[in-house]
Amino acid sequence: MRRLYLVLFLICLPLGALAAPPDPALLKADVITYSNGARQIRARGHVEIVFRDLVLTASALTYDARTDSVVAEGPLRLSNGDTVTILADYAELSGDLQEGVLTSARMILQEQMQLAANVITRKGTAVTELDHVVASACIVTTENPTPFWQIRASRVTHDADEKTLRFQQAQLRLGSVPIFYLLNLRVPDPSVRRATGFLVPGFEALGRLGSQVYIPYFLTLGPYADLLLTPHIYSSGSVTLETRFRKAWANGHLQIDGAVSRDTLSPVALRGFGVVDGHWRLGRQTRLDLRIEAVSDDTVLSQNGLSDQTQTHSYARIERVARMQMVTARIDGFRLLSAPATNPTVPGLIGSAAYDLRLRPTALGGEIALRLSARGFQRGSVTDIVGRDGMRASAVADWSRQWISANGVVTTASAGLGADYYQIQQDSTYPNPITRGDARAVLDVRLPLARTTAQATHVIEPRMQLVWSEATAAAMPNDDALLVDYEMSSLFTTDRFSGRDVIETGLRANLGLAYSLRALSGWRLDLEGGQVLRLADPGQFSAASGLSGTQSSSVLALRLAKNEQFRLVHRMVLGAGLAVQRSESRVALKSGRFDIDTSYLHFIQNNAGNSTAQRSQWLLESGVDLSRTWRGEANLRYDAATYQPSEMGLALTYSNDCIKIGLSLSRSFISSSNVASSTSFGFQVSLNGLGGRSQQKASGKTCAVF
Repeated sequence: MRRLYLVLFLICLPLGALAAPPDPALLKADVITYSNGARQIRARGHVEIVFRDLVLTASALTYDARTDSVVAEGPLRLSNGDTVTILADYAELSGDLQEGVLTSARMILQEQMQLAANVITRKGTAVTELDHVVASACIVTTENPTPFWQIRASRVTHDADEKTLRFQQAQLRLGSVPIFYLLNLRVPDPSVRRATGFLVPGFEALGRLGSQVYIPYFLTLGPYADLLLTPHIYSSGSVTLETRFRKAWANGHLQIDGAVSRDTLSPVALRGFGVVDGHWRLGRQTRLDLRIEAVSDDTVLSQNGLSDQTQTHSYARIERVARMQMVTARIDGFRLLSAPATNPTVPGLIGSAAYDLRLRPTALGGEIALRLSARGFQRGSVTDIVGRDGMRASAVADWSRQWISANGVVTTASAGLGADYYQIQQDSTYPNPITRGDARAVLDVRLPLARTTAQATHVIEPRMQLVWSEATAAAMPNDDALLVDYEMSSLFTTDRFSGRDVIETGLRANLGLAYSLRALSGWRLDLEGGQVLRLADPGQFSAASGLSGTQSSSVLALRLAKNEQFRLVHRMVLGAGLAVQRSESRVALKSGRFDIDTSYLHFIQNNAGNSTAQRSQWLLESGVDLSRTWRGEANLRYDAATYQPSEMGLALTYSNDCIKIGLSLSRSFISSSNVASSTSFGFQVSLNGLGGRSQQKASGKTCAVF
């Protein structure tokens, strides 16, 4: 059937009120008729009016210019994009569609929240009132007419300017069972991302302080700041108030976390902790980072189940990065939380600064790297030797240049000089001051060999690195080079100590071979192996480090992956007789409804900075989608050296379009003088679309009146 179109200039205001041409409205219908001198317009059959951002569709419509009113017969639909949609059987509206009454109506907000009402009254562009309402974010069909949860109210007011829903004489139901009554309820509509109000409460049983209930309250402090208050009430009588403050600026952000507790585990009246974390950009090249951690006592975090950390770490850092140069300065503070409460050998305060400059000389070619640095530390003890304090100033210059021959050989040569000046206090075993100089030379040669087929690309790269380095033989205190890092990723580094207090010396050859595969099917494979050969043993490394003697342990690395479905990473350090000194493995698999991420770590005593005993640990995290709505998750941390689990947990989640229910069970087997092993059970229910944004859209299926 041929459709008729009519542009209406009369639908906004009466002609007598027009001082300027109004916005036109477009009317479309199968049949359009006029009467009373074109003062009354009737349309029927696929009627549609488009006026500004409003669209009204109906089966029949009458517009009367004398009263500037529209009468629409349903089924009709009045929508404002995806923001608000109203479905009704009958409507009497003003000419601009902003005011009026709709009967047997249903309003959908952000395609998520549905509100069915006997009568919907529009009062201008902002306020809409609904009488005798049933509201829910659940998808309702003719086969399942009762939503999982619903709110029944005598009246609901939607304020589009304030973006709120106000329920009067509200009743919350699960299915058809009333579980909660409230005379007045105010929640943000689904378009709101941040709004003041209560968040999803939670329940946890069998915790360190007994069962607990927590109810978060979120408070907006303008568009760029907010405050979260979470009171925790325990069955043991303990009470904790947890806080989080956030503030954002154009050049940075600040977050302050903390808690104040009155618990039954300590005679202290009030206990607590605080963390300040801030980051700012001071201009295009300068950045400031700040973190402050403070605790009232050493056991407040562990006993209250807030954290398992064994120390606090506070710092302030400023960094300026420009082309070819960088300046950094920072100060760090530490406090041990594990027994004993204080350790005199651990510095409590460390300060450092560095200036880096890179130059590209035309005469020598290549690049010169200059570094000036200073570092100082202070221990809390004043005892000789044990409470040693010190300061070090260093200057290092390195030159490097690379050549690539016609047959693909990549050669890199580098050389460097360094000098250090030490000031030592409270240690009579060292002279004061101490000076040291060092020099190094490196020749690195590698030959990448590539072959490409129709299915894959193969690359084999043998590599040899000759390193010579020496330092003056003055006795130096070692405070920052206590760890040795030797694995495949550090095979081709010139110094494997963690700091500059000890410098790796001698003549050595770092030898390695790498192979990589990139297949069109999505598979990626990387294999690497290598070893260090020395002319003489400098006696700087323990046997467990893998670097002692003239022939080091072998290092191996394997990486295998296919797209995002599978990933395997394995690194090993093999000593004499292929004895495993260090092994790290990780496997991640995601296939359909199932995903698993597991890792295993093993190293012997004195390897990787471990001076206590052999350590082996297995970690497992897995999840499976049992159905469209059910998901199970499990995690396990197992100590393979003692054959005992340290942590384990189970979680079961039910989630659909309108509700999320989470159950969790966790067990910590770790115990010490401050913390006992514990079991926790958690329960949380979240109603999607009520006071927040659901991930699914309520209008995704045909809706029924409920």
